[in-house]
Amino acid sequence: MKILILEDSGSIYESFNDYAKENNMEFIKANKISAANDVFNDQKKYIDLILVDLNVLPSGLLPNEVDQTDGGKLSGWIWLKNYVLTEDISWRNKIIIYSEYVTVLKDKISRGELLGIELMEKSKHSIEDVIKTIKAKDR
Repeated sequence: MKILILEDSGSIYESFNDYAKENNMEFIKANKISAANDVFNDQKKYIDLILVDLNVLPSGLLPNEVDQTDGGKLSGWIWLKNYVLTEDISWRNKIIIYSEYVTVLKDKISRGELLGIELMEKSKHSIEDVIKTIKAKDR
């Protein structure tokens, strides 16, 4: 299973990568929006799942999109909404948002926009929990 991970924390990425080998997963790291967009556009037919931290560097977003990020807290969501979900709505079932800003997202975005997307708060879910969720989506 090939997973695009948009995460700017190297230690979190490394923790996921440690589990990858044991669980037949390959993580492709992007630490900012522009890198995620490049990987997504180049490899979307090979990507099985996207794992997103909301609060990442917005470089790669247009100025009007940066204005929608709530000070950067929702950069990952703006990328998903404007670049991934406009591509193909079926991506909704292949997205996990793992972030400390899930509550901020829920407060600002309608339930309908989040339909099918797995939301996991970092403070409430361990990396092991996310791996279990990934495995469940792989079935």
